[in-house]
Amino acid sequence: MTTGKNSFDFIEVDELAYQIAMVITQTDVTGVINTCTGKATTLREKVEEFIASRGLNIKPQFGAFPDRPYDSPIVYGDNTKIQKILSAAR
Repeated sequence: MTTGKNSFDFIEVDELAYQIAMVITQTDVTGVINTCTGKATTLREKVEEFIASRGLNIKPQFGAFPDRPYDSPIVYGDNTKIQKILSAAR
């Protein structure tokens, strides 16, 4: 795989589904609403977490493939609006 240094806003599918449900059932917050965590995690950290949480006996070869020059080094959402919605729902 690549070096795994690029960071992304990973979100568990259950949390994503919950956030989407909360967005579509409210009317107070409008405009673009990011369903996200608002935190960036490196691909390497996420892969290592996945392997450990499942007790897999594998070791990824980080850096076996080059990072793509056109990929953004970090991508994450602004969770301001979704946090406002989630706070109101609790």
